[in-house]
Amino acid sequence: MNHHLSRRAAVKSTVFGLLAASIPNISFAKTIQDFTEANPELPLRYPSIDDSIVNEVVGKSHFDLETVKKLVDKRPELARATWDWGFGDWESAIGAASHVGRRDIVGYLMSKGARPTLFTYAMLG
Repeated sequence: MNHHLSRRAAVKSTVFGLLAASIPNISFAKTIQDFTEANPELPLRYPSIDDSIVNEVVGKSHFDLETVKKLVDKRPELARATWDWGFGDWESAIGAASHVGRRDIVGYLMSKGARPTLFTYAMLG
């Protein structure tokens, strides 16, 4: 038996295969678009935490344990929040506390689920 596949047949099967694989994704994308259009009050980067809150928790993680506790106790996911200070300079709350040597803030953030980095371990010794 000759199982030779012509170039034309291969191209046709590839095109139909790609089309069949992309149809579910197209319909799913339409669902997401409909959801965001139906909810115009959603932030542009939904789901996300409000930028001002993330900025505050990362900024305060340099020096203010009480404010960090107040914010993170309400929303524990803030323990893992990161902020872009500009030009790709991302900083996490635990990174902020680590590079200024705030062991108390680092310990608190780790207890709330923050993932320590190499710099955190270096600061902790």
